[in-house]
Amino acid sequence: MDLRKKSINILKSLQLKNGGILSTPRNGAYPYVYVRDAVIITKALNSAGLYKNSERFYYFMKKFSKLANYKEVFQRYNINGLPSVTRRNENDNEGLLLHGIYDTYIHNNDEGFIQDMWPIIEEIVALINSYSRKQIIRTERSIHEFYRLENGYEIWANCSSCRGLYDASEIAKILNHSKKADEWGRKAQQLHKNIKKRFFNKRLGVFVKNLRYPEAPDISQLSPFYFGLEDSKKKIKENNESP
Repeated sequence: MDLRKKSINILKSLQLKNGGILSTPRNGAYPYVYVRDAVIITKALNSAGLYKNSERFYYFMKKFSKLANYKEVFQRYNINGLPSVTRRNENDNEGLLLHGIYDTYIHNNDEGFIQDMWPIIEEIVALINSYSRKQIIRTERSIHEFYRLENGYEIWANCSSCRGLYDASEIAKILNHSKKADEWGRKAQQLHKNIKKRFFNKRLGVFVKNLRYPEAPDISQLSPFYFGLEDSKKKIKENNESP
């Protein structure tokens, strides 16, 4: 059995005609377009050379997100592109969407695609900036959608936002929006600096999930590595060399 081919076929089967990508089949537990899940799926599709499938998802989001009206990238949408929200203010989705758009551009090398995406890119960056408090991102929920654990200053939302700002800056450079590129790049660098400063527990030698719970273990403590903000080998070496 070719597990790679089977996996790709499963991912392709989740895509709707309108471009949305479901988290499960229609008869499954989550027959909705969850932005977080879908972006991660597009990264897998891109790596398999199926960037046209990924493009269709981002056109779906451009058409249905209606950010000027809703003021956030929602947790999920139904098969017709309408919001189907059980939880608000999951502020990691914005950065993830920017990251996915740029990842798709890296694979399709199509400036026309990112030019089409430019209006939603600008809107998403503005939303991320509106979530900033004390130069880090505040959220109510994040990757686990769990208010009690994630309300406040949480690492996955901050890292996804930072990655998104970096990627938006790169897109702005490509499209010759130099002022936007510089501004967004500076904001990404400042957020990156604050993630390293605020979210790293020097005593334990690890990043923390939430500033309110500095010793609570969670897989999302690896967010800086997933989003390419930290080098795992370098960080291990630094920790081993610390007194």
